[in-house]
Amino acid sequence: MRNFLYTFLLVSYAYSSTDQVNLKLNDPVFTQKSAKCSRGGVIKTEEITIYGKEFDYQDKDGEHSVTVTGNLLVKYGKFFMIGDSISYDFKEKRGVIKNGVGTINGLIAGGEKIFLFEDGSMEIEEAFATPSPTVPPTFEVTSPEITVTSKLKARTKTMVGRLNGVPIIWLPSFGWNLDPKNKSKPPLTYGLVRESNQVPSLSGRAKLYDNGALQAYARLEYRFLFLDNRINKKQERTWYEGLGGAIDADYKAPDKKIEFKTRNFVTYNIWPLNPKANQVGLRYRLQGQYKGSTEDGKVESFLQWDKLSDRFIRKDFSSQTSQGWYLKTLENNIGYVKYRSDPVFITLFAQPRLNKYRGFKQSLPSLTAAARPIEFSNTKVYLEQTYNTSYLDYLYAEELHNAVPDFNSGRLSAIYNLYRPFNYKAFNITPRVGFDGIFYSNSQTNETAYQTVASYGGDASMLFCGQYDTLSHYIKPFVKYNGLTPPTSKNSEHYVFSIADGYASYNQLIFGLNNEIFLNRFPVNDPTFACNVSGMSFFATNSFKDPVAKGDIELALHYPRMELTGKFGWNFEKSCYDYFHAKYGWTINDYFAFSTEYRDRGRFWWRKDNHESFVIDSHRTIDELSHTPLSNARYCLVSKLQVQLAPLWTFQIENNTGKQNEYTNDFGEKIPADNQFYVQTKMILSMVLGNSYRIGISYIATNSEKDNAISFVYTPFSSSK
Repeated sequence: MRNFLYTFLLVSYAYSSTDQVNLKLNDPVFTQKSAKCSRGGVIKTEEITIYGKEFDYQDKDGEHSVTVTGNLLVKYGKFFMIGDSISYDFKEKRGVIKNGVGTINGLIAGGEKIFLFEDGSMEIEEAFATPSPTVPPTFEVTSPEITVTSKLKARTKTMVGRLNGVPIIWLPSFGWNLDPKNKSKPPLTYGLVRESNQVPSLSGRAKLYDNGALQAYARLEYRFLFLDNRINKKQERTWYEGLGGAIDADYKAPDKKIEFKTRNFVTYNIWPLNPKANQVGLRYRLQGQYKGSTEDGKVESFLQWDKLSDRFIRKDFSSQTSQGWYLKTLENNIGYVKYRSDPVFITLFAQPRLNKYRGFKQSLPSLTAAARPIEFSNTKVYLEQTYNTSYLDYLYAEELHNAVPDFNSGRLSAIYNLYRPFNYKAFNITPRVGFDGIFYSNSQTNETAYQTVASYGGDASMLFCGQYDTLSHYIKPFVKYNGLTPPTSKNSEHYVFSIADGYASYNQLIFGLNNEIFLNRFPVNDPTFACNVSGMSFFATNSFKDPVAKGDIELALHYPRMELTGKFGWNFEKSCYDYFHAKYGWTINDYFAFSTEYRDRGRFWWRKDNHESFVIDSHRTIDELSHTPLSNARYCLVSKLQVQLAPLWTFQIENNTGKQNEYTNDFGEKIPADNQFYVQTKMILSMVLGNSYRIGISYIATNSEKDNAISFVYTPFSSSK
């Protein structure tokens, strides 16, 4: 018979008169609303597309179905499947594929029967799933039944995992998300790691539960302590030495108003950096993080905890942080509730100490209320008000408990700031005056104490702007004055919990010029070129004699693929530099990118938490501060290179080279510079194999052999990011 392609359109009467079935057959045979074909064809609806060799199509006597066998290919939603045969009812929108196999997002799954349902879901009987394209597969899971929802969320009843045919894991149920746009962690990850100063360890993480909002994971780690010759040979050995495990969970409410994460790791392991270095014992780290907010966003809550068995566990198991198995809580235990409204902002804050090896200022708790600035009778004079009440308890580390006394006090404070902006064309000036008052319920003399201080100052600036066809140019000269009166009580007469308690007489003048150029052809937020210069003067202080005590210059050059920045600070009082930072980054093309950064801190650029505050600089002389741990000169060079070796191969290398100059430690001892030189190089090779295997190999080398580390991480199921 002459080959021809016959196309016809039938309108189904199932649920809607608009449901259409497109049928294209090669040499069909028709008999009263039915068609048969043995030479191949395709049948298509909005829900399903079927390709095959032999077709038996029926549309009569209430039946509207098709049976296809031979060279079968089925596209169902985002799934592509093959099999022996398919029977599909267009009226019920249901079907079954015999001995079917499908793939999505790098995962291959199949079973004896695959049932297709009207809501777009599937059910696979005597099912298997594997990321491996080989036969037999390297790794696979089997289950009596796997269900896949229309949102591509898969779940098994009982599951057995096999590696090269050998059962290695059994779970009563298991779920994962097959959506290529899914950002969740892969269902299974494991690796071999050799961390610094450690023997090798084997670790793995498996997903136990996933309903879309809640994911639960189990972790297992075994460190080969029988290879560690540091363990006391007299200690009784046990089979569970080096064994560790964890239960992790992530929850995100469907409305995204509540998030919760927890990591709970326990191990029976060695303390390599502890005085008990030859002992093995129970160690743990318990972490959690909670975020919540109301529908209108006016109330926000946050809770975070990080409880450690000892101070060294973070370093001893640092690879778990790089693999994302630890939360970045940094041993901070805090909680707060914030309320925002138009007239007031209120915060209830608490910060207890959970780890006794740390010296810590506890807030138990602290309540802060800040009112919206109030304008006085259309005068453009505004008043800012902030009130705080708290109970503060400073606890020293447990090792120092008998050496130095802890201290605590209730604390009430009120801060008022009055300002009035004046604007005339490009000129802006804002004078300010303020008052701070603090009451302490306890002091060094076991009596109440208080201090008050007045602040004064202001800032002024002018903005000049030039708009051209190719660029925009902004020049802004500015000046700012900050002053504090002498406090009514000395710092020795009340407790100092933070910089907010350490007031001193202070007069500072900052002046400078900001110069920025934006090229219109580059759609970037940062200026294409910037040159900012500033200077700083102090008055009525014994610390600085020069009219200009400090100065700095900041340069920046930004292009879409290149960035060059630099910052230099000069100390006129000591005629030496304070700091120097320079960074260069270049994305050469789609395959190469690198950056290098040089950081240098002089001995007179103090190690402060806030480099915008110079109260301590003007209150203490430079010679006094240079003999404290605040003086710590050092430099380092950090370089990074990333190379895309192939579409699925990436290589990264990072080098950190530095030297610490002579400095004074916490005990007043001078540490010579020659003993502080260090070099660290980190190399990472990552690859994706078979569109399903994700492998990462990293190596860290230092100029200290005991700090070298190597890790191998293997992700059997691909994770879309």
